[in-house]
Amino acid sequence: MVSDLRDDMVVLRCDMNRRFEQVDQRFLHLEDKMDRRFDSIDAKLTKYFAWTAGMFVTTLIAILGSLGALVTRGLTPR
Repeated sequence: MVSDLRDDMVVLRCDMNRRFEQVDQRFLHLEDKMDRRFDSIDAKLTKYFAWTAGMFVTTLIAILGSLGALVTRGLTPR
């Protein structure tokens, strides 16, 4: 009786260990998948930031150029 109980506990322990290994593998797969998605999002945000910064610099140059033209035109005699 004790021997049977001990054997059942050994079998249960093996089943539980196998199940925990499966769960661990699922979590590792999920972590890899999330890392790939975050890397993709990071790449997109970096690209959008570069475009936004470029548009800001271009707009700033256009505004400063217009302001310079207005100042230059205002300083010249008519």
